[in-house]
Amino acid sequence: MPATLGRPALAQLGDTAAVYYDDGDFVFLIPCDTDRGFGPGTEYLSIGAWLFMPGPQRTQGPGVHWLSGNDHTRTPPEALRAALDAVRQQTPEAYR
Repeated sequence: MPATLGRPALAQLGDTAAVYYDDGDFVFLIPCDTDRGFGPGTEYLSIGAWLFMPGPQRTQGPGVHWLSGNDHTRTPPEALRAALDAVRQQTPEAYR
């Protein structure tokens, strides 16, 4: 998702998120059996999609690097949905 949505969502999630930065996008890792409903501004990649993930030591740019959760944990899906909903409520016109 774009940084304009991902950055404030990450701020709400804190250390519970597994997310890395890749060329302007925030990539949140969630369990593969999660429902797709994350709303506007997000893209759900299902089983079979290929991702370039940084190694656990890559915690700073430039380039692809971890912002949180570099131990390859997963972001709780319901917490991510709640954070994204809260961000969209703060600036609804930006995420339609």
